[in-house]
Amino acid sequence: MESLHYYSLRKAAAILQEPEEKVLDYIRTGRLKAQFLTNIMDYIITHEDLMKFLKDKKDFGTIRRVLSHRVILVDRDLKIQDVVKLDLGRKNVQVRIATTDREVQLLIDEFLPDAVAVNLGATMRSVDPIKGAIAKAKAARRAVILYHNMIEDTFKDKAELHAHIQTLQPDAVVGIARGLAPLLDAIRKAVGVK
Repeated sequence: MESLHYYSLRKAAAILQEPEEKVLDYIRTGRLKAQFLTNIMDYIITHEDLMKFLKDKKDFGTIRRVLSHRVILVDRDLKIQDVVKLDLGRKNVQVRIATTDREVQLLIDEFLPDAVAVNLGATMRSVDPIKGAIAKAKAARRAVILYHNMIEDTFKDKAELHAHIQTLQPDAVVGIARGLAPLLDAIRKAVGVK
């Protein structure tokens, strides 16, 4: 997959934690592949070229720091948004928030998430239910996690609800009625973070 991420000479120097002159030497000697753009009068380095350079240099600490996992959270509850962002942010996971089906579909294209976590209630809305985005995430081989804050005993029509969940084909379904820990664990497992 072609990278959409580019770094300027200054940003690459900040990532490598070296002076810009040293990064220019890497470019001139051919160790770091870069392209000079005359319209901005600066070098640009693709994400893949920077990663290849770091692998050749055997700088795995910087690679670990640069690479981060991405998750889209579909929920209107600000408390859930804050807790998920705070907890996963500590694990170097970027979290983007979306509330509409169109937003989620755009973020899947632009943000390239590892997982999409969707509140079950958002898939059952009468206006703009989150369904097309889930299908798009599944087609793009992204993990889809459904979560709900209902206790199973309170479901009025269990068979209908389970049929609805089966049509969405999520990778995991978790309940958060007793806390967000199951959701956070499911997201961590989906993106490969402990």
